[in-house]
Formats: sequence, structure tokens, C-alpha cells
Amino acid sequence: MDDMQRAPHRWWQCFSIKNNVNALVGFSDGRRVNLDVWRSLAMFLVYVFHCFFYARYTLSPAEFEYFYSNTPLLLKWVWAGDRGVDIFFVISGFLIGNMLLTELKNTGEVALKRFYFRRLMRLIPVYWLAMLLYFLVGADSYHQLWANTLFVNNMIPVANSAMAWCWSLAVEEQFYLILPLLLYWLRAKRLLLWLLIIGVLSLFVRALVLNAGPAVAVASSKSVMFDTAIFNQFFDLLYNNLYTRFGELIVGVVGAYLRLYCAEKSRSFLRSYAGKAAQGIAWCLFFSFVFYGGFQFDAQSIFYMDSVLIKNTYLVVNRLLFALSVVVIVLSVSLFQGGEGEQRCRLTVGRTIKRGVNFWGFFAKLSYSIYVFHPFVIFASSQWVYKFYTPELAQTGVFYYGYMPLFVIITLLLSTIASVVIYLLVEKPFLNLREMNTRESTLAVMPAARAS
Repeated sequence: MDDMQRAPHRWWQCFSIKNNVNALVGFSDGRRVNLDVWRSLAMFLVYVFHCFFYARYTLSPAEFEYFYSNTPLLLKWVWAGDRGVDIFFVISGFLIGNMLLTELKNTGEVALKRFYFRRLMRLIPVYWLAMLLYFLVGADSYHQLWANTLFVNNMIPVANSAMAWCWSLAVEEQFYLILPLLLYWLRAKRLLLWLLIIGVLSLFVRALVLNAGPAVAVASSKSVMFDTAIFNQFFDLLYNNLYTRFGELIVGVVGAYLRLYCAEKSRSFLRSYAGKAAQGIAWCLFFSFVFYGGFQFDAQSIFYMDSVLIKNTYLVVNRLLFALSVVVIVLSVSLFQGGEGEQRCRLTVGRTIKRGVNFWGFFAKLSYSIYVFHPFVIFASSQWVYKFYTPELAQTGVFYYGYMPLFVIITLLLSTIASVVIYLLVEKPFLNLREMNTRESTLAVMPAARAS
């Protein structure tokens, strides 16, 4: 049963707590579990990263540098938690690309009005609620919330922006403002070739942008993390812009194209020795980038060898290569159905459904609300946990293995509880209204279509 069939028939049914609870804990088929795992993983990576990274706003610069530098080897991966945003971009491009390409394939066009309406109904209710809270608490730069309202907050210097963690929402909406028009224009013009060209073009754009910012281009890896001025320049120049991040979204769209138009060829390739090798390489790249990310800001990194060329090459290619590894792993499950698909899903995510609760689906559905609201919880709690920080506790590992896990678990629990309430009362009701509107619009068109 698809979303349109499940959509309520009356507007007040959209706010039914019972129905919304059932939707939150409902089961997913194997293919959906695959994507739910990725969305949940992305959310957890970003969450843990922020728990550690936001120490820079509580500790002194010297304390924060010591805090980072003494992170135990087993926890170094947390400093690569921003890879979760890359995963969000790939999965988003995959899902939205699949929806748009399916519509193009079936009808030869894209219903732009319906598409933009659906995107706004997906994002605005929860986002505006977060902006209201940000305004009420009088947080930094709250007067810049107008930019968040227009999804252009990533165009404001990070030092002066409001809800700076929501830059990724602006990147996505800017991308999806363009993508339907791009796909429609290219629909009969070797679409896959053009998508691949655009993906490669993203590397050249990143290289040009990096070259345009000499302070960042020649900066050491260490200064990017610990020098506030360099960090802000790096963030504004290379990190939070559509023109430096569209490659990851395009990779997701390419994955959707392969699944929709080249499914049999892609399945045959993935079953071949070359395809199995590609999957192995994808897994190695995935874990390598996550693991290496924990070291990338170390002084005199053994990987960079103090080479500006190596560092800048990494800055140019790392996001796209990581996105490619994710989409290969996603396709290795999503392309297969039946017993083979279930087996591949089990190999990827293990046993995920226990005692009637879909663990991955639960957190995947809450991922948007958690992403938008979790900094409020972390900021409020960080004042408590970091007051216990001392170099002695860091050096012995007690702070990392004792205080920080407790901090992550408690704040994640609080964020999850808040997000459940927001999902049931705000997010899901508006998604229901969206589906009800879409169904009514579709039914209104059907008689005219039959008459023609």
C-alpha cells in the first residue's frame, strides 16, 4: 500500500495520534530497511560529531585543541561524523531523483507545482517550529532567521548566521529548485552522460573555489580546525555552499537513474567478479574515510605529510569519493528483490526488527526532527558536562569513556523524546495533509485523462 492509499480522507484524521504512532513504529520492507539504516546511521554520525564538536563553543581554544588531540584512538572516528551529512545528501538525491525520474518516465513531464508543494510541506512545519524556538530563546544572530525562512542561510557568513547547523537544508532546497528543471530539459539528451559530466564538474568547481581562497588553500590541517578565522573561511568557502556540495546529491540521482533505467545491467554487473570487487572497494572507501576523518586535523598528519598539494587534493575529491562508496553499497541492496534482496539486506544491516518495533525505521522517520532540534539539547546540556572537563581526565581517558558516552546517551534520549512529540503533533500531520492533497489532486485529474 503506497502513501497515497494510506493518506487520511478527512483533514482531522491527519492529526490522529493513534494513526501517527502506528506510522512511526510501523514495519518496512527489505528495500526500505536498507535506506532507513542509512538515514539512521547518518543521523547518529552527525549527532555524536556535534556532541564532541560543540565543545569548541564551551571550552577555551587551548582546551578544545587539547580535547581533540587527546581523543583516544577508538573514538577518533567521531571527528568524521559530519560524513553523516554526505550520506543524507546521497540518500536524498537517490529518493528524490527516483521520484522525479519515475514521473518523467511515466508521463514525460514533472508536475513542478506539486513537487515544490510536497517539498515545502515536508520541511517547513518542523523547520519553522525550530526557528520559533530559536527566536524565543534569543539565540545568537536570531535577527538573521529571515535567511533560514528563504533557505538562503548558507549564503550568510557562518559567524553571523542563525541555526548554522541547518545549512544543509538550504543546500538541498536550492538543489531541488533546479533539479526538476534540469531533468526535464535533459530527459531525451543522454541524461546519464550529462549527470556524470555534472558530477565530474563538481570536482573542478571545488578546485577552483579552493584556489580562490588562498588563506584556506595554504592553511595547515590543524589551523582549519583550531583557528577560528581559518575555520570560518573554510566553512563559508568550501563546506556549506550548493556549488561545492552538489556532487554528492548528483551521485544519489545517478544511483536512482541506474536503478530505474539500467536495473538489469547493474544487477548483472554487481553479480560479476568486477562488481563484487567494486562493492569491496566501496566498503573499504567508506570505512577509510570515516576512520581517516578522525586524523585529518592532526598537526603534521602522517597522511598529509605536511604537503599542501596532498591536503588540497583530499579536500577536492574526498566528498565525491565517499558519496560514490555510499551509492554503490545502497544499489547493492536496492537493485535486488525477493530472496536475494532479503539476503543482501541481512548481510548489510543484520537483524533489525525485534519485538515488533522497526528500530531503523523508527529513527529514520525521526531523523529530520532530531537533526533540526538536537543542537538545542546539546547546547543546553554541554554547559553541564564540559564543566567537569580537565586535562587530567582527558589524558587518562576517563572523560572520553565515562562522561562523553553518558552525555551522548542522555542528550540523544532527550532529543528522541522531543522529536517523537514533534513528529506526532507537527511533522506527521502535515505529511498526512500533503498526501491527502496529492491524492485529491490526482483523482481530480483522472476523469479528464479518461475523457481524453
